[in-house]
Amino acid sequence: MVKKNLSGMSSREKVRLGLFLVFCGMSFAREVQGAAKPAPVMNSCSTPPSSSTVANPVRPVVLKPVGVQSFQLPNGRSVNFQADLQSMLNTAVTNDSNFAPVESTAPSSTDPCQSHLELRSTVSTFQLDAVQFGVSIGFNPQGSIPLLQGITGKTQMNVGNISMDFGVLSCSQGTCTSVAASSANHTAFSGSLSLSLDFGAISTGPELLINTPLGDILRKIIHDGIAQLGQSSHLNEIPWEAHVREYIPQTKMVVFDAGNQARLKENQEFEIYIPPAGHAFGACGVYQILAYAHTIAVNATSSVAVLDWSLGSRDLQSTTTGDLILPGDVVLVHVGPIP
Repeated sequence: MVKKNLSGMSSREKVRLGLFLVFCGMSFAREVQGAAKPAPVMNSCSTPPSSSTVANPVRPVVLKPVGVQSFQLPNGRSVNFQADLQSMLNTAVTNDSNFAPVESTAPSSTDPCQSHLELRSTVSTFQLDAVQFGVSIGFNPQGSIPLLQGITGKTQMNVGNISMDFGVLSCSQGTCTSVAASSANHTAFSGSLSLSLDFGAISTGPELLINTPLGDILRKIIHDGIAQLGQSSHLNEIPWEAHVREYIPQTKMVVFDAGNQARLKENQEFEIYIPPAGHAFGACGVYQILAYAHTIAVNATSSVAVLDWSLGSRDLQSTTTGDLILPGDVVLVHVGPIP
């Protein structure tokens, strides 16, 4: 009887078995009565739901200082608005669904597996044109735009070109590899690109940026560039990992340490790997895959997944419990069909 076979389970395992039966049907009850299947095996729920999607978890990134040049105003003042752009970037990334700003940490000189993501951005061109005087102010990739004459009062300026480049890089041991990039410019702004500036009153970067429509234009450019990063076809190449916290062999269910706060959802597919020797936690150099699984329940900081295909590649004789999946195993996003 099923009841007899379940009598040795803990209360927690019985609850999870009940959840499993809801998702997979009572066919599992018949499987409990028989002998265990040898690995590799397919679970009784081996086919992920047709509605399954590729997970797009939030990825922590270190925000590097925005690259921007100082330049001279027509009134002779030199301005730089790097600090204001940094604040705008932090807001845009925080509000984005794919990235979360984190404080920079000192790299380890001994752990080759320590890695992090960096988001870098640069204002490549900032050019304002005073059409009535036939002059421009700002900078471009070649440097500061030379001024031909001074302007000390109010004048009408047109945005000639404001462009920014963005990139996400995966960094480890002092080496960074670009995994996603985007660019955005003033054409992303739907409002007027003509504005009146009083160069008799503007003497600092914040006065030029925050107190004028230029602030709204830069915010829109930054938002557009970050949004493009989130839609990049290379997003799935950006590193992300979670770790197994518990495996329940009777139900072929895995609990791992990422959930709603990582923006995971139900019916998303994942891969489970054995961590390399000497690195109980971390995806550095993982290659030995154990199983494919999809989420059936997502909580605040954890998710429950059910195995779809078990490869049985772990030496079960060398483990203490003999389980296929162990706490500390690495969980990665699966892209594409399950083999």
